[in-house]
Amino acid sequence: MNTKVVCIAAMVLVAIPALTWADSTREAWGLYNSGDYKSSYDMALPLANQGDVEAQYLVGSIFGAGLGVPKDYTQAVFWFKKAAQQQHMEAEFWCGFSYMHGLGVEKNYDEAKVWFRRAAEQGHPKAFHNLAALALGSFMTVNLLLNDNAREEALLWFVKGAKHGDFLSQYGAGLMYRTQSRDSNDEVQAYYWMSRAAKYDLSGEDSDLRQFKVRAEEALRKYRETMSASVIAEAERLLAE
Repeated sequence: MNTKVVCIAAMVLVAIPALTWADSTREAWGLYNSGDYKSSYDMALPLANQGDVEAQYLVGSIFGAGLGVPKDYTQAVFWFKKAAQQQHMEAEFWCGFSYMHGLGVEKNYDEAKVWFRRAAEQGHPKAFHNLAALALGSFMTVNLLLNDNAREEALLWFVKGAKHGDFLSQYGAGLMYRTQSRDSNDEVQAYYWMSRAAKYDLSGEDSDLRQFKVRAEEALRKYRETMSASVIAEAERLLAE
């Protein structure tokens, strides 16, 4: 028998179940998005057990939210890890979140950092501000007891997240540049990022973020009152680019 024909036939046989999984997973997500969570779970679970990464993430999401099944963070993390081990960005993020807050697993900040870093490497916006929060040791506060390296690490993550369009990272960058300002360039960056945060459109975002939007607006007003005209002018120039 022609070896080339055998190889092509094998490729076709392998491709058929993969395509079936993809079609079925899309249908499972369609059921989820329509609110039929139990049917979505029933369809996704066998696919997840067969290694379909999107189905694994979907099952984890269903358990995490308790939609169509009892809420079970342990099962959520189990399936998130399965998907994360296949480089699923959202699953990597939720593994980090679970370890950071002790949901379904023992709280472990080092493990949280591992998963958040993996998600950040793929560009997950929210992974950055969580890495910054872990560096600071408290969420959205500048811990003055931290050493310079910890503060620099937090600022690095905030800036990376801010550049990816993450609202909390923009607020954090604006706050930290101002708090540890060393020169006018830092003040320009503080004004620039706080302005971006104050003008951020939170439509469709979590309502809990609104408190930070109010803080950003208040901070920007104070910056305008206390910063020099030249600093504000330079920041406004950057904002207009």
